[in-house]
Amino acid sequence: MKDLLAVAENQWRGMILLGYHTGIRLSDAANLTWANVDL
Repeated sequence: MKDLLAVAENQWRGMILLGYHTGIRLSDAANLTWANVDL
């Protein structure tokens, strides 16, 4: 993970970490809206 984040562009780091910590698929993460978030 450290190596991947080291070479990832800034705009992708958040998506990579979100997928890593939650297991969400990239397509699902890309389609998230605030209406989908239930804190």
